[in-house]
Order: sequence, then structure tokens, then C-alpha cells
Amino acid sequence: MLFKVFSPPAELKTYVHSIQIMEVDKSENSGRNKIVPYGYAGLLLHYKDPCVQTDRINGKRLLPQAFVTGLTDQPIIIEALGNIGTIAVNFYPLGLYHFLRSAVYEFTNSTVDGTELLGPEIIQLRASIMLTSSIYEKIDLVNRFLVRKLGNIDFRNSRKIEYAQNALIASKGIINIAQLSKESGLSLSSLERQFRKQIGFSPKYYARILRFDYVFKLKQMPGDVNWQDIVFQAGYHDQAHFIKEFSKFAGEPPKGFFLHHLFSSRFYSGK
Repeated sequence: MLFKVFSPPAELKTYVHSIQIMEVDKSENSGRNKIVPYGYAGLLLHYKDPCVQTDRINGKRLLPQAFVTGLTDQPIIIEALGNIGTIAVNFYPLGLYHFLRSAVYEFTNSTVDGTELLGPEIIQLRASIMLTSSIYEKIDLVNRFLVRKLGNIDFRNSRKIEYAQNALIASKGIINIAQLSKESGLSLSSLERQFRKQIGFSPKYYARILRFDYVFKLKQMPGDVNWQDIVFQAGYHDQAHFIKEFSKFAGEPPKGFFLHHLFSSRFYSGK
């Protein structure tokens, strides 16, 4: 098994949080893996065997070998049909908006074939990735592709939404939305409208997903971190509120999830 996380080059840091690669032989593959919301959008490239995805909205279907996924607010199940070779580009939501030059609410809770959105370019990228055995060359190919797509973007019209997005991420979702509206220089209604168009969810709902994701970061901290500390640090009212929110986004209470699904979710959802 191979699992590595790469930081994007300087030209991409505004748009891309991280790029990950995972390779797993069929003999090591655990089968069905649960993936949960985490606050980033994705471009995924499978360069070995295909995978099947199951979720509550779309049911069960074979995933394209290259696809784009918007923000999600529900768990999905990924099942590999052989050897896994996957590269995942974790976009900031606003990064995906500029990458696709399209309103990303259309991609919320959706998986869209990369060839429909990116045409021959994504086919050629995947073919080039398959021709090299070096993971570093694979990542370099992806970086060069992204720089070509994002290198000449005019970001000025999104500066206020960029500020709001970054403030939400920096606060781990623990922020007053009315205050965020004032600080970003947008009315509350304008912030809501632009956020839905360029991010995919309202600021308040996106904050809930970020708080949920923060739980994973707290759980992975060294030492003995108890659930009461996590509930308090992640900004939940009490343990009942925490369990209700966690179960909504993970599809099950925290105890069961962390017992069975932590590693696979770390890869597929950027943790």
C-alpha cells in the first residue's frame, strides 16, 4: 500500500488544498470504503482498475476513470473492483468554481465524468499518468495540467467570497455568519447568494461541514483526546448536538465510524 499527500505548487495554492495519491493491490484492498463530507471539492483520476460508488441520492454506479465531484453533505461508499491507483486533487470550493468556470452548485452531491467537462485534455492526462511508474512524475503531470487550466484566471470578482471562504476554513466553521458578512463587505443576502453559486452551499451550512471535518483533525491529535474535549473544541452545544451532526454527515454515530472507516475516509476525503 502507498499513500502520500503533496502540497500544490505556489501557482495553485489559491485554488488547491492538496493532491494525494494512493495505490493498493487487490490482495490488500479491504473492499467497501465509506467516504464522508470534508469541505473540499475534487478531481479524481483512477489509473488502474475502476471503482463503484453507492450513495443515497444516486444509488450504485460505476465511476468514470476521471471525474469531478462538488461539495457533498452525505456519506458515500466506494468499492474497488481490483487494484487501486488513484490521484485526488482537493480543490478549495472557490478553486473548483474557477477551474470549471461554472456555478458549482450544479455539482453538489454529484459525480460528473471528466470528459464531459474537460474533453480530450483529461483523457490525455490520464493516459500520460498511466505511462509512467513514478508517483512523482504522475503528480508533476497533474500539477502542470492544473497550472495550464488555472494560470490566467482573473480572481478579482471573487475576492470578497474568497475572503469569506478562507475565513470559514481558518475558523474551522466556528464563526458568526453575520459578522463574516460585515467583514467580507457583502450584505447577508448577497453573501448567501454568491456563496451558493461559487461554493455550493450557504455559508452557515458550509460551516457545519467544516466543524464536522475538524472533529477528524482533533481525533488524530497525539495523546488521549476524549470526546468531551472534541465536542467543546469543535463548537458543538453538547454531546447530543455533536452526535446528531456527526450522524447526519457520516451516516452513523462517531464511535462506529472511527472503529471501521477512518483510514479510507482520510484518503478519499482529503483527511
